[in-house]
Amino acid sequence: MNGNMTDDTKNITFSESELRLFENARVGTYYILPLRANVRAVTDFSLESYAKIFEKNGWEQYEWDYDDLYEHINELFSKQTDSGTRNKIGINYSLTVDKAMEFFSCQIGKDIDGGQIFYVDGENGEKMMFRFRCVQIVLMHTGIGFFILGIESDTPQTYDLILNSGHNDSRMELGLADDPNVNVSLGSFIEKLLKSVDMTDYARYIDKGQYDRILRDAVPYTVAIVPGYVYGGCSDEIKEKIRHICLNIRHGQRIGSANDYSNSDEAYYCKYASTSTRNGKITVRWGLYTLFEMTTQVIFCDESDKDSADPINVYSENREDNYLPFMIITLYERYSYLFFSEIFKRNDISAKKVNIWAEEQMIVLKALGNVMPCDMTPYSNENSFLSAQRELYEIPETLKLIDDKLNMINHIQEEKSENKKRHMEFIIAAFGIFSILCDTLGVVSYLFQNIVTPFILWGTFLGEVFIIAALSLILNIRKK
Repeated sequence: MNGNMTDDTKNITFSESELRLFENARVGTYYILPLRANVRAVTDFSLESYAKIFEKNGWEQYEWDYDDLYEHINELFSKQTDSGTRNKIGINYSLTVDKAMEFFSCQIGKDIDGGQIFYVDGENGEKMMFRFRCVQIVLMHTGIGFFILGIESDTPQTYDLILNSGHNDSRMELGLADDPNVNVSLGSFIEKLLKSVDMTDYARYIDKGQYDRILRDAVPYTVAIVPGYVYGGCSDEIKEKIRHICLNIRHGQRIGSANDYSNSDEAYYCKYASTSTRNGKITVRWGLYTLFEMTTQVIFCDESDKDSADPINVYSENREDNYLPFMIITLYERYSYLFFSEIFKRNDISAKKVNIWAEEQMIVLKALGNVMPCDMTPYSNENSFLSAQRELYEIPETLKLIDDKLNMINHIQEEKSENKKRHMEFIIAAFGIFSILCDTLGVVSYLFQNIVTPFILWGTFLGEVFIIAALSLILNIRKK
């Protein structure tokens, strides 16, 4: 894969001064949890109706306006206008952290402000502190959505303790820094947030999973900001150090700690960016490392910029270096296809309304939602990252399968139409035979009125029964 490096690399050792800089790092993690709208039938879903649900519950629209994306991409997610959402593929809503904390307050009976510090217990009894920074939902036209929970800490160990990436369990019990006697459930917090807007996580929607493992299918995107660590050339040694830091983040280790390269993942993508700095020096400013289940990024900045540099910068006016929209686009294509497959597996396609709805959403995905990397951004680094994401999730093959499903829908529709046609021909023929029989019986009754009267009565009775059965069959076919 483009951007890969081999694992046959020398062990990296950081100096004492570098390790001291790493201690000042700010680490932010976006947990991207796939969702599904709770509706009685898939055909009842609409972006307009859910926009009203969000706003009724205190959520606010936020702009999908990234400076490094082409304008037509931003417009696919821009705020609603008088024309509604007919030309959108998704809507975006945000809940302030203060309001989100009210759902924690329900568990412990007291108010929690948005700046509250939480902690999760480490393996050795160490308390890893963090705070919540953002709560968002992106909802797509297919009814697939993404719950985005952003936290900030000072070490990648925090994200790994909460999620326990790569395993089927997670630490969902959190403590309050200012009240060590209180524990709160992260799973229950997320559950209540989602229920308030009538949504559920995708895994639970499909197989009724457990909320104590609600983040199991979340895709984490972790960003580390390291102030003061900016100078140096674009040598292989510098790049390898960046990759080493990305691996630290990926494995939930302290930045700069030793890595076991023999256990590194084979299918990954690594990319670097370089920029001009003081005195005309060229330096590697950041590195991006992505796998199927997560993405990690390290960004270096001047010491003077450490307060303005923000790992959870989704609300910033200039959101450079934020690759969240690229991940959302790719996951939207992936989970929409998974949901279409689920519809077919449940045989919902036998219903005409579901059939039409699924076909329309597939066409919208292909026509509007499917974005080629070069059509999304003019920048090489972002373009190649989106290409890598699509390759990791096998999106081109997925789109080919959607074409196959559209052909299958057309085949089923043609087969059903042909069956209805055969039914109608049978009914018309039956009525013709019955009409001839009635005319014959009428002639016979006229000639032998006194002899065959009982048979005529029985014939009339059976004819009425046949007519009622035929009419019932016609009505049943129309309902289908």
